[in-house]
This record gives sequence, structure tokens and C-alpha cells, in this order.
Amino acid sequence: MKTMFGIELRRSIMLWLLPFTLAAGALVAWGWSETWLVWPEASATTSFAATRFSVAVLAGVAAWSAQRDRRGGLRDQLVAIARPAWQVEAVHLLGTMAYAWIGLLITALSIQLLVMAKIGPGFLWPSYLLLGLTTLTFSVAVGHLAGRLSSSRLIPPLIGATMLVAGFIAPPNAPFDLSVVTGPAKLELNPSVLAARSAFAAACVVLAITIPRTSAPSRPTKQVAVPLLAGVITLGWLTVSGPLQVPRAPVARPLCAEPAAGVPRVCVWPENRAYLNDATRAARLIASAAGGAVPLPDTYYDEGLSEDKPTFTALSTINPMIADMAIATMPSFRGCRDKSEADAEERATIGGEIWVWMTARASGLKSVTNDSSFLLPAEVGRDVDAALAKPHDKQLAWVKRQVARTWEGCGA
Repeated sequence: MKTMFGIELRRSIMLWLLPFTLAAGALVAWGWSETWLVWPEASATTSFAATRFSVAVLAGVAAWSAQRDRRGGLRDQLVAIARPAWQVEAVHLLGTMAYAWIGLLITALSIQLLVMAKIGPGFLWPSYLLLGLTTLTFSVAVGHLAGRLSSSRLIPPLIGATMLVAGFIAPPNAPFDLSVVTGPAKLELNPSVLAARSAFAAACVVLAITIPRTSAPSRPTKQVAVPLLAGVITLGWLTVSGPLQVPRAPVARPLCAEPAAGVPRVCVWPENRAYLNDATRAARLIASAAGGAVPLPDTYYDEGLSEDKPTFTALSTINPMIADMAIATMPSFRGCRDKSEADAEERATIGGEIWVWMTARASGLKSVTNDSSFLLPAEVGRDVDAALAKPHDKQLAWVKRQVARTWEGCGA
């Protein structure tokens, strides 16, 4: 068996294609390299880079390799081999699958070392590596099965193209989505989905080595029916297993910055340590912009850490965090004593003006009307621009009046 496996490794076309799939994965990973500041994002990038284009190459190569014996006229010789046919197919399949696993291992080790050098000790999340492993295993098994069922030379490119297209059109966060683009700390991979995907990938492997070739004598019904039934059951399990990513439970001890006078404290997921300094700076800029005219919360929490407290999304860029913190400052308009729908709309408009003004002040903007980062009604943009053009003390006087109109009747 070892000799056969060694022969399969040496004769596989993946021996020559592996460097190209690794290079393609490296380009994908480099495109997401700004997310390597935190381990969850680096883990998602590893899975994404190792599977994005490899699934198409591996599925096509597996189908081509599975047709090899018929192309060479070796089917009769294989029938005469003393070993069971499924063992021969298993070694054949494993020869292709080994390159899939090697590619994932090399990608994971490379990103692990790069991230450790960049942000310090830590580890890639094993759940994302399992996601990549099941995706690659499934793609190789499906390709091998397609090659066994048809001798057409169109099958390898068709199955490769199908896997590539499936990776782009699969609904995001569906249980059968081939991979994930991002892995924020507030989310984790659904254990139920991972279990179902693992079982389905294993069922596909069994099908690939036990389903008879179209030109082979029929096998006993039980030998075919059992793996086929297992494939249907695991596919059904996968379909109902839920979303691929689910919210994490909040940690008991989030990572919080040292409090400063007049500045809201900032707390993030421990995995988002690399974002804490910029998040704290964003809170200081918000406090400076508010100037005591806008009531600020005691603490801003990274999204997912709290359900009823002001939250923001910790990122590697500061401006989106400023915008998040500014809008999180606004009170909920539920329960406000508005006499009519027009009054409620006016309150929401004024609240929007305060949010935009705070964001602009904290970000150092002089105008918001033509800023593409704001999607504003024309009157809001004009009012905020008029306020930003005033001296600082008059801006604070304006925003105090707006705050009184917005907060009044809302329990604040």
C-alpha cells in the first residue's frame, strides 16, 4: 500500500500544479493581509486562501486522474489485482487528496508564522482550519466521483468550473458555503455545521471509492446503497444545520483600556487587542468633539460584548469606529413622547444631524455634503455644513440646542 501511495504521489499532476495553487492562495491571502492584525481574521483568511481557487483545480485534477485507467486501457489489469477494488481506489484518491491537505498545511503554517511575527503569540483557530479541510476533501471526492462515472474529457474542466462558480454564488453564511471571507471576533463557526460538513465530506469520500464505474460490472446493491444513503442523510443534516457563523457568547472579562477623565472607556474582545489603541483614540476624539455638549456613555463595547450598551465595531481603521461611537451615543427613540409621525421624523432628523456633526468634528472634516461616506438627505447635509462653518463656541451652542430637542421626552 505504501508503495502504491508513493507511486500515486509521484505520478499525480498536482505535483506540478501545487506551486501554482499555493501562489494563487498567497495572492488571495495578501489581499486580506490588513486583517492579519487579529487571530480570528487571520484564521478565516487562511481557510479562504487555501480553498478559493484550489477547490476548482483539485476537483478537475481528481476527475482527470480518476479517468486515467480507462484512458490507458488498464481496467482489466486493475480487476485482476488481488486487493479489493475499493482499496485501489482509496489509494488513488488519497494521492490527489494529499496535495490538497499539504496546500492547506503550508498556507496555515505560513500565515501562522507571519501573524506571530506581526502581533505576537497566539494561534490560528482550529475551527477555520477544519472548515478548509472539509472543503478541500469534499472537492477532491466529488471530482474523483465524477471522473469515475464518466469517461468524457469534458468532465474535468466542467467539474472544476462548477466548483469555482459554486464558491462565488453560494449564499453567504449558508451551511454549504465553501468558505468565509472574514472572521470577526464576535462570531464563531457553528459546531453543528462543522460536524455536518465533516460527515458529508467523509460520505463523499466513501462514495468516490465504492460507487462502481459506469463500465464496471454491477456491485451488490447493499455495497452501493449504504454509502449512497449515508451521503443523502449527511447532506440533509448539512442543509438543516444552521448558519455557518454564529454569534459568540460574551466573555466574562473583556479587554478594557485604562479610563481617562471625560473620555468613555473602551472594551474589546480579548482577540481584538491590536485594535484597542485606535479604538481608545477614537473615543478621545469623540469626547473632544462633543465638548461637553453631547452626553456620552461611560463605556463603548466592542460589538457582541453587550446587548443593551453602546457598541462599536473594532477595526484596523479609525474613521469607521468614530462613526460607530458617534451613532452609539444617540439615545433610542423608542418611548419618546412624540405627538405625531411628523414629530418623530423631525426628532430622527435632528438626531442624525448630531451624529453626522460629531463624526465630522472627530474626523477633522470641514464639510459633509459631498463626502461619499455619508448618505444624507440634502437638508441634513446643509444644516451640518452650516454648523461646521461656525466658530467652535457657536457650534457647541448649536449642538446643545439640537441635543435638547432630540433628548427631550426620551427619558434623558
